[in-house]
Amino acid sequence: MRLGVLGGSFNPVHAGHIAMALAARKAHGLDRVLLVPSARPPHKREDLAPAEDRFEMVRLAVEGFEGLEASRIELDRPGPSYTVDTLEELRRLHPGVELFFILGEDSIPELPTWRRADRILEIARVVAVNRPGCAAAFRPQDFPRVPAAVLARLEADRVAMPPCPAESRRVRELLRQGLPAGQHVPAKVSEHIRRRGLYRER
Repeated sequence: MRLGVLGGSFNPVHAGHIAMALAARKAHGLDRVLLVPSARPPHKREDLAPAEDRFEMVRLAVEGFEGLEASRIELDRPGPSYTVDTLEELRRLHPGVELFFILGEDSIPELPTWRRADRILEIARVVAVNRPGCAAAFRPQDFPRVPAAVLARLEADRVAMPPCPAESRRVRELLRQGLPAGQHVPAKVSEHIRRRGLYRER
């Protein structure tokens, strides 16, 4: 099985996240793509909506998209949400699985600072999806212990997707101002945000 993993705070999930998952699934022939909301993201310090709300928004967002699935794997595990731990757990749960870790191209410069980044590259194919205005590269000097062949595959595994202006920070700002998020956020997600009173000015 070829399994894609797209993690993040999903605060909130938006059209860009869905577009990333679909583009990676199509480009690499993935059987499934898990969208994995983090319970305690170590790199994120913004005001997060409750984890259960972020999971529910992802669940609603992927409805009707074949091959996309919301996953609780990080919510049901105690402690900080480290990507390497999630990938290791998925390997245990699905012996023989081929893992594809999906991230936005703008996250490439941060990847070397992640917990056991070299191990992530060892156990999963990292799929960088292009983001408008970003042209980040995987620099060999950032991964001195990673074989050159693996680094070359990182560039080959890149995926292009149609431009999508949605961004979680921008969506939150619109919602705080009492403005509609429009097409950036699926209708069912917008309704959940409204019903739960998320992202309002306090």
